[in-house]
Amino acid sequence: MNEVLERLKRIEYMLEVHILPEFLTVSESAKLLRCGPTKIRTLLKSGDLQFNRIGESVKSTILIKRKDLLKWLK
Repeated sequence: MNEVLERLKRIEYMLEVHILPEFLTVSESAKLLRCGPTKIRTLLKSGDLQFNRIGESVKSTILIKRKDLLKWLK
């Protein structure tokens, strides 16, 4: 049983670190939460979700940490 748990932990680590991206765009975040991009933007504007912009323009790409999205779900 311990061997199975260790393998699952290794797989989970590989998914988190190597396969799943750390940052998501607004549309990717919406797909992950199964909602619309408007809901994600509302959460960003209200300050419920932290984000970073690539560039200085208001229309620049917004990136959201996957951890912050999952934290918000809980």
